[in-house]
Amino acid sequence: MLDHMKFNKEDYYPTTKIIAGYVNTELIGRVITYSKYKVGWYQTGMTISAYNGYTINSNLLQWNKPDEIGGLASTGEIRGVAVDQNHIPYYLVNFDHWINNSDNGDGIYTTFIKASDIMTKNLSRGQL
Repeated sequence: MLDHMKFNKEDYYPTTKIIAGYVNTELIGRVITYSKYKVGWYQTGMTISAYNGYTINSNLLQWNKPDEIGGLASTGEIRGVAVDQNHIPYYLVNFDHWINNSDNGDGIYTTFIKASDIMTKNLSRGQL
């Protein structure tokens, strides 16, 4: 398991620091499996700031699938990167989900996964 990276002979810990080039933006567009990760649910309408990149308040993430979700796709696409108030990077992952209309994607949540979780699995050559 990856616990840190070396850059110019300095240790960087991916769950506590973000530096340019160490959130793998090449993973954007890749498809991942929902069941392999701890997914944070962020209700649409809560503030996601787009000033100088995306920032979120990770204290507002719900770590269990909300009860009102009627259905959920088993895979989702990595759409971008956000950073929380503690400078921890998260991938924004689009998992189609619905509340009332089956297979319609009428869900009201945005889903996030810690970037270190996905990058660790990718570096270990595991299936995303």
